[in-house]
Amino acid sequence: MNYSIINTISTVINYKLCEKYIVYLDTKNKLYYDNNVIDTEVDYFDVFDKKIYFEKYKKVIEFSIIEKSKNQYFELFPNGNIQDEMFLNIFDSKFENIDLGTLSYRFRLYNLNKTIIHETKKRFILGYGFWKNPYYYHSEGKNLLKSLDILKEKYLWKYSVSEIGKYTDTDNYFKPYQHEGEVRKIIGVCGDILLVIVSGGFEGKNNVSNQLIGLSCQSGELLWRLDMFDANGIRTHYGSYENLQIDEPNKRLLGLYSQGFIKVAVETGVVERFKHLSYSTGEELLRFEYKGKILTNIYSETLVGEHLYFRATNIANRRHSLSSNVIGAYNHQTETIDWLYEFEDLAPSVSIKESPKVEGNRLYALDSGGTLHIFERDFS
Repeated sequence: MNYSIINTISTVINYKLCEKYIVYLDTKNKLYYDNNVIDTEVDYFDVFDKKIYFEKYKKVIEFSIIEKSKNQYFELFPNGNIQDEMFLNIFDSKFENIDLGTLSYRFRLYNLNKTIIHETKKRFILGYGFWKNPYYYHSEGKNLLKSLDILKEKYLWKYSVSEIGKYTDTDNYFKPYQHEGEVRKIIGVCGDILLVIVSGGFEGKNNVSNQLIGLSCQSGELLWRLDMFDANGIRTHYGSYENLQIDEPNKRLLGLYSQGFIKVAVETGVVERFKHLSYSTGEELLRFEYKGKILTNIYSETLVGEHLYFRATNIANRRHSLSSNVIGAYNHQTETIDWLYEFEDLAPSVSIKESPKVEGNRLYALDSGGTLHIFERDFS
């Protein structure tokens, strides 16, 4: 496979993909679609169902890319993935405890024509959340996970992660202090399993790291827990689960992070594949190499088909130190790099901010200097 750069756009703060075009906000707060200015003095924007929602003067405006028209709304953004032709909106915030900064909210469930299907009468205290119609999985406080049926306005189950990752900090200057597990992030749902990252110690040791758990969406039962595991005879753990991508057709979690590739079975939590360059032992378990270029600090947040698209550092290019100066595509089936591009003209202080985004035959990469690099796939 091969991508060739076809264009660059400067002064970009943020961008999103919408159909075959991009929507982006520049440093002067101008919002663009298909290289045309939609509006000015825009604070924030998002894209849902061929519509662009943006905030201006604390009001939300909808722009239809089909009708090329604007409509003004006073509601909050449709802050949830569109599922089953519906989206979720959280609104009507209220302080439950001003000292703790605790807020409660109500929900509205809409269809794509913005007709309200359901509006909750009850209020709910929310933390990290993930919506899978009609359930809203969220944290409350640091330790508690809950499953809320929005239509019935009742909780199906709750689960405390406080015992997961609990450890005693014996290095505390004053006295030993006991830490409890905390909800770090809800990755999402695959099949009937809710995937959650929990922070805390692992294997009862005073070593703080992220762990991964799988809960039954129906009952809240803990199905499995992943902290330490064996890889090539070495007892180890994965550096970060936060960049894991859900391969839903194959019911796997896939990740590229630092110098490792991991594949986890969603139904069991078993690590099926782990390749890593271990600095602690000096034993080379993995080399990310492409045509003589050895990569480090590899990181992916984009899964499309059999490829994990990543940003990384070519360690031979010392002027970039540890900043990302290359992007590429890692084939998680063959475990090889199928494509790589190095930004040789980036200033030493500039790096690639995030993993490339892919839409159709186009690939997009934004650098920290505000330049959006646009590539097109070459099938010749």
